[in-house]
This record gives sequence, C-alpha cells and structure tokens, in this order.
Amino acid sequence: MMRPLLIPFLWCARRVARVFVSAALALLMTLGGPSVAQNADANVQRWSEINQETIRHFSEGNFAQAEDPARRALRFAQFFLTDRPSDLASSHFNLASVLYELQDYAAAAEGHRQALAIRRDIDPPNLGEIADSLSALAWADYRQGAFRSAAQSFLEGADV
Repeated sequence: MMRPLLIPFLWCARRVARVFVSAALALLMTLGGPSVAQNADANVQRWSEINQETIRHFSEGNFAQAEDPARRALRFAQFFLTDRPSDLASSHFNLASVLYELQDYAAAAEGHRQALAIRRDIDPPNLGEIADSLSALAWADYRQGAFRSAAQSFLEGADV
C-alpha cells in the first residue's frame, strides 16, 4: 500500500528540484557582468582596509590590538578572496606574525605553514615571499624548541 504514495512523492520532489534549479540559474545569470567585477573590487578594497588596520597596529607595537583585525582579514580572505591566493597567504602570514609577537609560537608556526603552502602553489612563485615564510616559520619553530625543523626552514629559505 505504500508504493502508490511513493510515486506522487517522487514526482513532486522532481518538480520542486526543477523549479529550484531554474531559480538558481536565473539568479546566477543576473549576477553576471560588471556587477560581479565591482563586487570583487569592493571585496579586495574591504580586505585591504582590514589588513591596513592590522599593519597599523602591528607597526605601532600594539600586537594585542592587531590580532582582531588580522583574524577578520583572514576570515574575509577565506570567504571572499578564494581566487586571490596571494592575498589569502598574506592574511595567514600577517596573523601568524601577530601571534608570534604575542608569543603564541605554536599558532604562529601553523599560520606560517599555511601561508607557505599557499605561496608554494602559486604559479609563478614569488620566491621572496616563500623565503619570508620559511624564515618566519623557522623563527616560530626555534622559539618552540623545534631546532631541527627551524634549521631545515632556515636552510631552505637561504636556498630560495
């Protein structure tokens, strides 16, 4: 007796799925064109503003105040700048640098590892940024007592 009820349910589910897909396609078509580029530019501008706040606090030696904007810049980059790996890597690097100054060396090392991994995947690679990440990672490892890892990062950075 359950079988006859299943057929109308499946028909209804397929119908709802078709309507949903049609609506989604219509929405995507309306999002195309110059407005997407303008939104991308606005996202880069907003990320840059948050990042500048981090840099300002950091350069003034206000590392505790730099942590919040550094975290916000990273979250923003992870969500809105997925097509800009260099900016995402910079966000990881900046937060890790702040955490290093706050003496959270384990979190700093992890952030520098993430920045390094992203920077290594960028084609063409920016060797200066890779060397910066390796050096920062080496110092974070050194502060944790991971001397072998620190030495490897220092040596690899010198070869870049």
